Amino acid sequence: MEKKAVIQTLKKEFSSNVEMAMSYFRIISTLNSLKLTEREIQILAFTAINGTISSGGRKDKFIETFGASSKPSLGNMIPRLTKKGLLIKNNGRITINPFLELDFSEAIGLKIILKNVDKGQINREGI
Repeated sequence: MEKKAVIQTLKKEFSSNVEMAMSYFRIISTLNSLKLTEREIQILAFTAINGTISSGGRKDKFIETFGASSKPSLGNMIPRLTKKGLLIKNNGRITINPFLELDFSEAIGLKIILKNVDKGQINREGI
């Protein structure tokens, strides 16, 4: 007999689109075991909302918004996020991967399907 899926509805309101974007990227990081730092999540949220982090004084705006970073430290984090496929280079500009691009000024619904691929069997090897 096949079990039915359990459906949970969660609702969260945010005071800003930056807060909402950061929460979204925390979920993405957790579900995909990316182990992103808080600063990397801030970079992704900022880039998703502003379109880029590489032009028009955007790094200065990021530093002003979130503090405690320097341009060289941002320069070290951006390639890590690019290597993970979260940021991409597009016509010489660093942008968010289009797969992750959302409008954080609007409500967002996420459908997350968690599936146990081993059908509940516990691997007891090495125990």
